[in-house]
Amino acid sequence: MLNTGGMGAATKTERPKKKKKDMGKTLTILLLRGPYISEYADLATNVALKAKKMGYKVNLFLYLDGAWLAHIKTEKEYSNAGEWLRWAIKKGVTVKACHRCSEARDLTEDDIIPGVEISGLYGFLDMLAESDKVLTFTG
Repeated sequence: MLNTGGMGAATKTERPKKKKKDMGKTLTILLLRGPYISEYADLATNVALKAKKMGYKVNLFLYLDGAWLAHIKTEKEYSNAGEWLRWAIKKGVTVKACHRCSEARDLTEDDIIPGVEISGLYGFLDMLAESDKVLTFTG
């Protein structure tokens, strides 16, 4: 765009710069479905990774059968939600699993991916309190 101004001289007008998204935002994801039951575990972990890449603080709470996601500890010959969860933890996603849900499924700290905290529902409430957006993956 050219602006001739009042003097007749051609000068280039600066385009407004695009504003970056406010990276202080927090996204919390609630996962109620376990891996291999539906695609929700895969979707939840991929959304968490994408949001983290975009600069958001991301929380992931594993509830009901979602607690099974933390149980996929070993490497597989194929891409899987457990692998994506490990990547998310490495990227800084906060992951908590419901204590009662884990206990009901006989999952202990020794049975789950390192970096997943077994927490009560108060841990989830703390996540909600700091969140700008909440996504729920359920059945």
